[in-house]
Amino acid sequence: MKEIDDFFIPDNEIRLPEELDYSRVSEFKSSEKLYLVKSFKWLVLLFCLVIASCDHTQTERLDEAMSIVSERPDSAYVLLKGIDYNKLDSDKDKADYTLSHALSNLYLGQSLLTDSLLPTAINYYNSVNDTSAIVGASIAQAYHLRSVDENDKAWGLLDSLSAIMPKNIKRRINQDLLGFSFYDKDFNKSLDIIERQIRLSDNGEERFNFELKKITPLVSLGRNRDAIALCDSLFSIADCPKEGTREWLALRINYAAALGESRETSRQAAEILADILKRMGDAPTRSLLEFYIPMVNLQLNAGNINEARKYAEIIDNSGINIAESDAIAASYFDFS
Repeated sequence: MKEIDDFFIPDNEIRLPEELDYSRVSEFKSSEKLYLVKSFKWLVLLFCLVIASCDHTQTERLDEAMSIVSERPDSAYVLLKGIDYNKLDSDKDKADYTLSHALSNLYLGQSLLTDSLLPTAINYYNSVNDTSAIVGASIAQAYHLRSVDENDKAWGLLDSLSAIMPKNIKRRINQDLLGFSFYDKDFNKSLDIIERQIRLSDNGEERFNFELKKITPLVSLGRNRDAIALCDSLFSIADCPKEGTREWLALRINYAAALGESRETSRQAAEILADILKRMGDAPTRSLLEFYIPMVNLQLNAGNINEARKYAEIIDNSGINIAESDAIAASYFDFS
């Protein structure tokens, strides 16, 4: 066991203040300052690394979103949700974010109402001569303009762009213009765009398919005789599809549509559709509704009330609510 004296400092180890050496105190103070400075520098460096890591992560997400937006727009949309536009540093990243966000909305069938930064993106892509991005951003901008009821500006934007682009890009842009014209029911514009596409076609099959697209605008414009004459000419050309093929059936259906607009030729149209239904065999009723519905109208026009009732009963027995899905089509069944 320790003695009491063991807990005290021996007298010979005690130093008086005047005996202490203070000569190195400043060294310790300098060392402490140096340590604090170095620690601060490390903290600044660590902070910079964290920020750089975040920016790098955002750039990686943006690059991935751009690469998958056309095939997986839903996944691209989710990636873009994790990116803060205001923290993007470069004009390129901001333009790419704007474009990919707009395209994801477009491919998902969503409104582009909020995609208002597209003109800035287009200006950037023009400055770096990125043709593909210019076209994509311009098409997206056209849809944005249509979302705010600026249809004429949307048309003018794509129409002027198509005029200066090479053939393959013209064809792509023309398809969007054709879609606009059908949606707006501006069928004179539809016919104009179809003629452009025919001139740009590479082969007879492509030309045939575009000629076929003329029939709906012609019928809608009341030019039934022109539509019938066109069908007759298509049946006789060398590039006409073989009987029974999908393309041949499409031509026959359009032919029936043109004939059905006139009471005098309604019976012939009904015969064509009846033949098509027979060829389609045991297809599900839902798939055949698009033929049954016009058959009711055609048989009525031809004066065949009993035949009209027969097809109306088929539709009624299908259990599909036509009135709810298509009020115009439902009006065909109002006969008694």
